[in-house]
Amino acid sequence: MFFNFSVKPLRFSVYVGLFVACLSILAIGLILIDKIWITVPAYRFLHSAHDDAVMTARRFRINEIRALLLESSFAIRRLTYWTTLLFPFAVLARTLGWSRLDAISPRREDHLVSPITFATTMALERGLLKKLSFPFGMALLAAATKRVVSQR
Repeated sequence: MFFNFSVKPLRFSVYVGLFVACLSILAIGLILIDKIWITVPAYRFLHSAHDDAVMTARRFRINEIRALLLESSFAIRRLTYWTTLLFPFAVLARTLGWSRLDAISPRREDHLVSPITFATTMALERGLLKKLSFPFGMALLAAATKRVVSQR
């Protein structure tokens, strides 16, 4: 399952609780999901009108996500930044004001990065992520499994 926990208005821990409740319901139906992938936006200084437009409640640091997952009884299998190759462009856009709400356009020809360039960049990064973790990026990607607590 894949979840994006950055959407307003609920806190991350509430979404984790909702997810765990969904797992319980699915387990009753004899469907077992033991692995989750989550993605959240990174770095508060990157917050912009785009975040407001897509209802992003907040941005996280890697240590915050690690702590939230561990506090929620998840074992972390992978935790890394991603969308790293586009990070310099995002910083420029936020710094120069290119991501103002009035500058955001749904028209394809108005995008700073063409869809083909974006897709190619993300494909390259996806390949790199198979071999390494990035030290920074526009978002965080985590794979986790629910820890089994022994009943002794």
